[in-house]
Amino acid sequence: MTAVPLQRIAGDLRAVQRVLPPGAIELACHASLPVAVDPPLLHLIRTNFLPDLPYDLEARLLLSPLFQELGDGLYEIKPDLRDVLLAALVARHGTERLRRVAILLERYTDLRTSWPDRPELAHAQRLTALHVLQPREAERWLAQHEPGSSGDELAPTWFVAMRRQIRSVPGRDQGLLSRLLRAATEQLRRPDRPRQVADVLAVVALLGLPGLLAAAVMYALEALRAASADTDPAVRRAARDALPEVEVEVRHDDSDNLGSHRAPMDRPLADGLADPTESRVILIGNGDLRGRQSLPGIATALQGLAEALTEPEIWGIDRRNCQVLLDAGRREVEAALRRAAAEVGPDGLLLVHYAGHGLSDLAEEGLVLGTADTDLLLPRHTGLPYSVVERCLRGSAARQTLVILDCCHTGQISGSAWFKTDQPVDCLIALQQPVLPSPAAGEFPLTRELTRLLWSGIPGAGTLLDAQTIYQQLQPSLPAGVRLLLTDTNDSRLTPLTRNRVRPTSPLVGRIFSVAPDATDSSPYGAVVLVLRHHPLEGTLGVRLDDPSRQKLDLPPEWSGLSAPPAVVFQGGTPAERPGFIAVARLRDDEGLPAGIALLRDRAGVLTRHADPARIRPYLAGTRLFTGYLGWAPDQFEDLLAEGAAWHADQALAYRRLMTDRPEELPRLLARGGAWLRSTDTPRPGLAVLLDHLVASIGRGDRVSLVLGQDAGRPTSDAEVGRLVRSGSETSSGSGIAALGPLLAYRGRQFERQVFTTHSAPVIARAVRDEGREAALLQLLADSALPARSDDAVQVYEVEDHPGEPSPLSSEEGDGVRPWTDRTAGRMAELITGDHVCVVGHDGAPGVIVAALRRLGKKGLARITWVTASDERSATGVSREADLNRALGGKISFHHGVHSDLLFPLLRRRLGAFPPDTPRLGVGVRFPRAEHELLIDPH
Repeated sequence: MTAVPLQRIAGDLRAVQRVLPPGAIELACHASLPVAVDPPLLHLIRTNFLPDLPYDLEARLLLSPLFQELGDGLYEIKPDLRDVLLAALVARHGTERLRRVAILLERYTDLRTSWPDRPELAHAQRLTALHVLQPREAERWLAQHEPGSSGDELAPTWFVAMRRQIRSVPGRDQGLLSRLLRAATEQLRRPDRPRQVADVLAVVALLGLPGLLAAAVMYALEALRAASADTDPAVRRAARDALPEVEVEVRHDDSDNLGSHRAPMDRPLADGLADPTESRVILIGNGDLRGRQSLPGIATALQGLAEALTEPEIWGIDRRNCQVLLDAGRREVEAALRRAAAEVGPDGLLLVHYAGHGLSDLAEEGLVLGTADTDLLLPRHTGLPYSVVERCLRGSAARQTLVILDCCHTGQISGSAWFKTDQPVDCLIALQQPVLPSPAAGEFPLTRELTRLLWSGIPGAGTLLDAQTIYQQLQPSLPAGVRLLLTDTNDSRLTPLTRNRVRPTSPLVGRIFSVAPDATDSSPYGAVVLVLRHHPLEGTLGVRLDDPSRQKLDLPPEWSGLSAPPAVVFQGGTPAERPGFIAVARLRDDEGLPAGIALLRDRAGVLTRHADPARIRPYLAGTRLFTGYLGWAPDQFEDLLAEGAAWHADQALAYRRLMTDRPEELPRLLARGGAWLRSTDTPRPGLAVLLDHLVASIGRGDRVSLVLGQDAGRPTSDAEVGRLVRSGSETSSGSGIAALGPLLAYRGRQFERQVFTTHSAPVIARAVRDEGREAALLQLLADSALPARSDDAVQVYEVEDHPGEPSPLSSEEGDGVRPWTDRTAGRMAELITGDHVCVVGHDGAPGVIVAALRRLGKKGLARITWVTASDERSATGVSREADLNRALGGKISFHHGVHSDLLFPLLRRRLGAFPPDTPRLGVGVRFPRAEHELLIDPH
């Protein structure tokens, strides 16, 4: 499918999702293989594959926007949707399910009595099924029945249409789903207001497809969360309505550790892999052969491959069923092969892997595998001929037999009668190289690269890997002059072999974050964290970049010179349970990286345990070694982001300073340079200056009293109070008030546990109480007595300010001041106990607040910070600010273009105003598999 009509596909899916249960999309995926369906065929598909779905869903699905009627009781999936639904079927259930649907279609077509009157349809159905089951036979049939080659009644246009339809194997493009979702997500991120609601709905519709990679799902969810804070009410409402439903689906359906998203309401089904309990694996290695160069790395290579195959995330075969034979004799190898062929079950895989010396038997023109007792002068009689391997495997009950050969002279078997009907091996992957393996060229390249691929996975290749996909991925990674041979019978190369243990390319991976002090127990600027791994089901792993130790690096010569200054060990986080270092690298380029370097982003990477210092040195601009790492359980790091306890640093600045020789300054540098980026589209350097000003004042021990003007309308009911206090509400100060609650609740001492406001007192009090703290809502009136202070409760004062009864700025106290304003200002001045007053959202017009500040100025108040939302300063505003500055003794600093929605969330992060149970750095979550992959022991 070349051009994808994204909006039309998403619109049809959305229309179905609104009125039909989630299983309808799953049923449509199964019904997308036939050229056309009628009610009996759809009924058979449902009863065979999805029997738990309700009976009436069949008719409702046929009448839905996914299908279009052809007449005579026939319906077809819209062509735009067919490839998408087929890809979802294969990604969700594997190619084996596609084959089973094809078998059902073939049998139904043979039994259908009314289709002989429609030969085009009958032939199209059979050819579609045949193309899934035996592609070569389908191509051969098309060639034999071309117009003019026989007396067939099929029209030439039919052949053109069928060739177009089966040009690519249906549904094998498993990356199509993720590409489609990412395309919709990218459209959502564009600032195109007229279409943004439609883009939100398109992303939501595509998230309902089964088989999506978790990386694409997380990327889309991050975009929806960003849209839920959009300034456009329609966009915000659409994203918020969709998020809870979609997130519940991801959390409850992505439970099989496969890294894929599944549609809800789906019963458990087999994933298409061979049964590990019925399977058998024989790994044969021979590194020493008399008269040939010794290959000492064979034991390590085969043990690594065995570890990969026994890993549950990859396949999970029991170690007792995975036998490793090192330097064994011919008889021992033959006995192991015959025993494995006898024990393997009908649902099992029989895998034979040989790594070592391959010999050419010139007399028989065949391949001989070297064993411990092989004589080079008599290879056929003392070694293990490949023909003997075939005889040992003949007659096994395995559903598939796979042989992998990592040796020389494998070309000797390519000329044999491979396609004979009694061939005991279904699929063969063989290394073909012109020279013997050597330490310089890399010992056993096929074994090494296959092991690396199984551990790392293949991004975008779907949840299951078959021999064809593995072959295509391995070929480019082999040394120059070495190529692979892939041969099979009956398309067995497409049978799933292992799970795709791909680490989702989450938007968090490779990102650098600033983390607030409460989550770090550190300096006022917090810490700087680089995320190395993130998976929604496993958690998040990162290293701290700003915590160097005093321990000098002591590295062997091959590793020396790779570390960037300072040449010390970094703490990174909690010490790892295994010995070694995690190495973060700055790369010279991010193209053509060798094995041992995993790219993060922006020419930064992390080294893996396969890293060879001699091989990777030309690609490195510097490395940094960490003795430990930070770990968060699933959702914990996301909670930090949602709470604002962690936020994206300025990535460009962070990566420029990734290898700085003064890493301890990173928290202050990044907090200053990128603090505002997550709350506004337009960078506001003045906001950063204001934040530094307030944080520095509190850091000196100043107590700050907050005074709020008319940022929000006065609420009239409890329901409106609840609406206003929610973050991102439609009122301008929604997120600001929501952040002010934690500031007063968890940093109350710095703010004298009080706040004065002219309009938002009930909302602020509710925000404080939502954090589990007591709040006293008090009215400050002219003739009221001063309320008693409580040491525990936050005092929220509602000030009755009347601009219509001003106190002239130029008059002295008592001259021309109206009595009501004078008395109210006096009480307010007595209640303000802070050394530093921060006024937010007041336009500076004369009134109670200005009069109270004049009184405080006469008493020696240290300083006043005045923040207004207006970006433009009119002549009247400039004059008023000059009068204010004069009246308040020159102790006032003005900041423009900032309102509470910008200021308070960022101030909360900088001060670390978060609940005590906020996930902290070093929470102790361990990642044994990640340690196995990432920890390097240079010694």
